[in-house]
Amino acid sequence: MGSCSGSGSTFIATSLAFVAGQYREGITYLEGGGHDGEHSLPFYELSLDKHISPRRFVDFFKEKEEGRLTNNRVNLYRNVNWVVRITNSTAIITPGEVAGEYIIWDKPSELRNSDLIICVVDSLPCRVIAGKKIVDICRENYADKTLWLFNRTDTQREAKDAEKFLKVKGDFYVPAQPWEDFRKAQNLFTSIMDSGTQNNILAPKPLPKLKAVMEELAQYILTLY
Repeated sequence: MGSCSGSGSTFIATSLAFVAGQYREGITYLEGGGHDGEHSLPFYELSLDKHISPRRFVDFFKEKEEGRLTNNRVNLYRNVNWVVRITNSTAIITPGEVAGEYIIWDKPSELRNSDLIICVVDSLPCRVIAGKKIVDICRENYADKTLWLFNRTDTQREAKDAEKFLKVKGDFYVPAQPWEDFRKAQNLFTSIMDSGTQNNILAPKPLPKLKAVMEELAQYILTLY
């Protein structure tokens, strides 16, 4: 759950899916809301149209609108089932409607039935202020099952003011990756965390600390559940 728009929750969710997919079967990324309802940011950002054959890809959101089941693992890439939309479907799919042992629900429409909530906070002051409402909801209602992840922040010291204002303490601190690397990765039809698993020497790799934090987060969740 991103505390506000632009906090990076989709990057964290997709990165977590890629890393977890290296260790477990049954990883599913489920797209929620917040992507304008017109297109799928994950589908194009990850270049899934280049990795999954159009004849094999299933738009589960369209399937649901037409009354069909959505609990098949067919959109497989890097051992992850990608439940993302490519149409302007307004359908909402919940974790119980998809196949997978571990469902990573990005921008969920509700939180109460989640086993674990990862609240992604950007420590940029304007986004800290904009995200206070969501942070308060998680802190006041779901504190016992919420992990606080500060994005684009190397250390707790950098997040200190944000933590004090929001009245939370970070569990994970994800450093910023140079923006140019995201552009290079997308031009090569991959993503930062995915490129770390490929042999393409031209593709930018995740910074060592970024990779280490995402590995730690994935292992924590896979061990906990």
